Amino acid sequence: NVTGVQTCALPIFVAAKIDYLIANDFNGLLFILYRLDVDEAKVKEMIAQSGGLTPGLTIANLVLKRLEEKVYWRKKFKSQSDEIIDDEERW
Repeated sequence: NVTGVQTCALPIFVAAKIDYLIANDFNGLLFILYRLDVDEAKVKEMIAQSGGLTPGLTIANLVLKRLEEKVYWRKKFKSQSDEIIDDEERW
C-alpha cells in the first residue's frame, strides 16, 4: 500500500517529469497522455481552470486520477467476471 507521505509526493514527482516533457519533448508527452487515455479536452479545460497550479501539476493530477479510474474498473470487471464464470468454465 502507498503511505500518506508517498501519496502526497507522487503528484509532485510526476509533475516534475511532465514539466520536463513540456519543455523538452512535448510530442512525447502527448503520446504518453494518449497511451494513458487522458482526455485532451479535459487537459486543456483543467489547465485553463488551474487557479495558479503549474501545467505539470495539473496534468499530473489528471494522469493519476485516470490511473485510479483504470484500477477501479479493472477490479470491478474482474470481480464481476469471477462471479459470472464458474470454476469449470475457466481456463
